[in-house]
Amino acid sequence: MKILLLPYNIASKASITIDALNKIEGVEAKGLFLGGDIKQTIGENVIRIEPVPFSRNPVKWAFQQMRKAWYFRKLIRWADVIHWIWDSAYGGQLDIKYAAYLKKPGLIEWSGSDIRYRERAIELNRYMRDIYDRGYEYAHIETREKSDRIQERFARLGFFPLTTPEMNLYVRKDLFPRSYITLHRLNVKDFVPVQSANQRPLVVHAPTQRVAKGTDHIIRVVEELKTELDFDFYLLENLPRQEAMRLVQQCDIFIDQLMLGSHGLASCEAMAFGKPVLCYIMPAVFQNGLPPECPVVNVTVETMKTELRKLIMDPSLRRETGNKGREYALKYHDADVIARRFADYYREVLALKKN
Repeated sequence: MKILLLPYNIASKASITIDALNKIEGVEAKGLFLGGDIKQTIGENVIRIEPVPFSRNPVKWAFQQMRKAWYFRKLIRWADVIHWIWDSAYGGQLDIKYAAYLKKPGLIEWSGSDIRYRERAIELNRYMRDIYDRGYEYAHIETREKSDRIQERFARLGFFPLTTPEMNLYVRKDLFPRSYITLHRLNVKDFVPVQSANQRPLVVHAPTQRVAKGTDHIIRVVEELKTELDFDFYLLENLPRQEAMRLVQQCDIFIDQLMLGSHGLASCEAMAFGKPVLCYIMPAVFQNGLPPECPVVNVTVETMKTELRKLIMDPSLRRETGNKGREYALKYHDADVIARRFADYYREVLALKKN
């Protein structure tokens, strides 16, 4: 069974998936990605098309356009099943139209702002109205019109959605009576837990998008707790990824976000390192498929101070929560585990197409 992942390698999840799929007997996976990140070229099964602005180099732009078209045509024809990520690589959706012409079966994986939109987000999550009104970083691209347009496009193609429990809440059931659930994936075995050697507990937070993550609320709580407890706090920003990962590996407590209502890949990485994680997860995400044993300490703006205080004051609670996180990451988030589930999904959509 030949699987093609395209056209975006968001957070390296596609290339990680390809490596894991190619460990499965009878499965051959390749990737075709747009992007300038040289790390995406790692592995013989990945082809990267680097975007070149026409204004900078018209000749190279023309060459890359021809190269892009050649690879898309070749690999879409090659694949038995297509695993699409995000949206089309062409303004005119030429790649999608070609896959439709060849009647290729597949999955479409949506991750966030591709199908999230304000009205539904506010309906699901009591904090979303506040962040949309306070300068939420993705508000300008999260529209119902865009969500409908993308979903209708892939419904016409006959693809099935593949989403996290949170994003499945935005999938239109009138277009997709069948959909598939996945969790975030990473190579958990690459994350080596180390015992904390910090004299004082070290709490870290990665404010990649401050409004979306509720960073101002987090800083306020930390400042209040610092008046009564002895601990260190570090914001992971403007750092090379390797340095940020080193600090997560050496920290005592990791704070993800307080606003969006579901944990992201950052929480999975911290759990893989065996760290206790604080994050707001809204009830609908558990109801929609997040495993009930998820050990993330589920906090709100109102409860974060109490829960963070408990972890700062209790080393044994930190160890217990961190160990549960490591076990959970191995069970639910390891790419090898998820790839085997994906292979079953691919076989199913291939059989449905044939029938």
